Amino acid sequence: MNPKDWSLAFEDQFDSDSLDSKHWGVGFGWGMEANNDDADVVEDDVYIDADQLVLEVNHHGGGRFTQGVVNTGSSAGVQWDATRAEDGVTVGPGTYIEARIKPATRSGILPAFWTKPDNEDWPPEIDIFEIFHYGNARDSQVAHAELHYSESGQCGDEDTHTAAGMGSYDAGHDLGEEWHVYGCEWQEDEIKFYFDGELYDSTSDPEILDAFNNSGCLPHYLMFSNHVNRLGTADESTTWTEETRVDWCRVWEYTPDEGSVPDEESPETDGTLVHDCSDLDALHPSSDRDQLMIDQSNGQYFKRNDGDCSENNARITRSSSTDAVSMIYEAGGSIIDFRVEAHDHDVYGGSFAFYVSEDGDSWTELTPEETEYCGATAGWRHVEYTAESLPVAARWLRIDLTGGNANWTGQVGHVEIEYGDEKEDTEDEESEEKDDTEDEEPEEKDDTEDEESEEKDDAEDEKGSEDDESDTGGVADPVVDQLSVRWNNNGRWNRARTNWSVSDEGGNLESVTTELLNGYEVLSTETSSVNGSSASGEHQVRSDNDVDAVRVTVVDATGNEDTKRESL
Repeated sequence: MNPKDWSLAFEDQFDSDSLDSKHWGVGFGWGMEANNDDADVVEDDVYIDADQLVLEVNHHGGGRFTQGVVNTGSSAGVQWDATRAEDGVTVGPGTYIEARIKPATRSGILPAFWTKPDNEDWPPEIDIFEIFHYGNARDSQVAHAELHYSESGQCGDEDTHTAAGMGSYDAGHDLGEEWHVYGCEWQEDEIKFYFDGELYDSTSDPEILDAFNNSGCLPHYLMFSNHVNRLGTADESTTWTEETRVDWCRVWEYTPDEGSVPDEESPETDGTLVHDCSDLDALHPSSDRDQLMIDQSNGQYFKRNDGDCSENNARITRSSSTDAVSMIYEAGGSIIDFRVEAHDHDVYGGSFAFYVSEDGDSWTELTPEETEYCGATAGWRHVEYTAESLPVAARWLRIDLTGGNANWTGQVGHVEIEYGDEKEDTEDEESEEKDDTEDEEPEEKDDTEDEESEEKDDAEDEKGSEDDESDTGGVADPVVDQLSVRWNNNGRWNRARTNWSVSDEGGNLESVTTELLNGYEVLSTETSSVNGSSASGEHQVRSDNDVDAVRVTVVDATGNEDTKRESL
């Protein structure tokens, strides 16, 4: 897919204190009464916690069950018991629908992420994700997708209703133990289903597609629900609470003639995109997700460049193809720099190619700097790829996995992309203002510098006397030799990334601390232990309060210190 052809139409990360009533209603689109279900729908079972949507399922005793349900049905469709949202969110052919979910997996509960017509005619229905839990141990590890439609193609024709099972994906573990992304691409000529970005089933059956593309059935809305005792039998011997959690929900629109997300809808911001490669959800849908997979085996052979060479237990690699396979990222602004940790094998190969793009269509190849780290492990070489000066203004990064073979292929273990406008323009303006001031007042500046020089000499003489009398044997204090700060603000967080180097002639370095300040108030800190006579490193500190400076302090083993400060 061409990334220009997809636009982000809707996203909810559930990072507010309460459910967004503009886009979500509590209950089914038709009301609070469930069909073929033993659980009552109640508002108390729907809430936001830790930036996640929570849908509880409760057994209160005596066979009384309750559940949380939400929908994006629009009030313009059909108004049912005020359970619909103010505006809602609707989908149809030409959309990609996805959500990151950790479902309830108790026997007798059927968690579901699904769509149906906004006018409440049924069928059709798209079940993007369900768990069929009959009570078998394996049930909770299998994700199902299904299409309900009428063979007549008429919307609401229940007499010819049929269900087309769209296959299943066995994750090999309880789906409620880990987050996974469940997706569906709905096009006029095909409907596809994805698990963590991996295509696992699709249909291009004309009879099915005609039923779903019928204009009388469009558009559809979304629902998250938990049915009780529709499949299997829930335990009634004791009271209990289960949860289905949703981390985020997104809808993408296929807009080949309109380009990617318009600037007015996606303003350029500052921030850092960090992907630990434990899933495929951070990748743009235009990536070759159906040819990529997550490898979580043999983590001891793959190392992180974190100073400790810790195990990298999740990497992205090709699933089977020997052709070039693309991982594509869209940053929230112009890319300033990026850092990629990757692994290739010294015998079987596997390599990486890097490209950037301004529009997601025309790509420019890069040759980033390569730095090997931690030594090779069982033939696996660990390489950090970095680029800090891009040849074009870009907000797209593409990593192609190439070379090797189907069984021995390069693996990407960690990606960081920093984006937004650097402070260079501001620094240039400040420099010009400083030059103008210096040109206007040269004599005053010379006099001031002479006075300051004399005062500095006096102070150094006094300090020299004190050093001679101290018990350090005349050894100099530790010094912050270099400090550079990159500032970012993404609307909520003020971030500072510091790169520092320190030294101590006595070889007694002990620690380096970075503090984020607002006046004299310390808002955030990060400390690294250091030793020897020199050290360098990087800290990242952030705060959602106003900030005005960063301070870096180096301390040696005897308690002597030096500080440097940089203002925003």
